[in-house]
Amino acid sequence: FSLKENLRQKCYDQLYNLVICCEESIKPHSQDILKQLYKTILDQDPIIKERSREIAQALGYFVDTDYIIPIIIDHLKDKDSLSLPHYISSCLFVFSELVLYSTAKYSTIQSHLPAILELMSSSDYLNSESVTVLEAVLLLSTNVIKS
Repeated sequence: FSLKENLRQKCYDQLYNLVICCEESIKPHSQDILKQLYKTILDQDPIIKERSREIAQALGYFVDTDYIIPIIIDHLKDKDSLSLPHYISSCLFVFSELVLYSTAKYSTIQSHLPAILELMSSSDYLNSESVTVLEAVLLLSTNVIKS
């Protein structure tokens, strides 16, 4: 029993509850939450990893896609981050979860499809030597198709 691990899990449980309770009012804080999710979506602890996925899904459901999708696309297009495969794969995994649950409002995501498709077909990602980046692109592609 590790108090530190238990504390991390409780913090992520609380963050998830906060997103669920605040719904669209969480919007002003979504960029900070995204940055934290990028750090934990690929965590070694499966509980933290799963909770991070659930938080990303909740953001996709509650936060306006016209607001949150451009933020993630900007994070993924940042030239400094292209050399960091772990960061890119984390962003793509968060993005794929967010896209999957934002499709409850398909008409709002439809206007972003050209940018999403351009991002998915970018040679920066498709020619990556990182297996994790390629897995993340595949998951994003799958979730876009499901939508």
